[in-house]
Amino acid sequence: MLEMLIDSEEDMDCLGVHTGVSKFIPQLSSVHPDVLLIDADMKGVAVSSLIRFARVHYPEMCIVAQLSGDDNKRVQALLQAGASKCIFKRTTAEQMLELIREVVRERR
Repeated sequence: MLEMLIDSEEDMDCLGVHTGVSKFIPQLSSVHPDVLLIDADMKGVAVSSLIRFARVHYPEMCIVAQLSGDDNKRVQALLQAGASKCIFKRTTAEQMLELIREVVRERR
């Protein structure tokens, strides 16, 4: 659903959707997106490590972590790992799109 939402915007393109880590690094290195939207609730995945990897190898990339719940400790851990922003899954579609645009504007 998020892919369709992003692709419906004229100023955005979804370059890839992955449900696991196996294609994450090769895809990230081949397409160099402006924004990485990562699900912080992926089971069995060290999301903070993926964020650190992306931040080290692609420092200009905006990284938005999406998580359920509003646990301040998790938010701080994701930000310390290198996420640009954290958003919650209960965020409306309009708010999510605006936040992504805001993160990109802040990076420029």
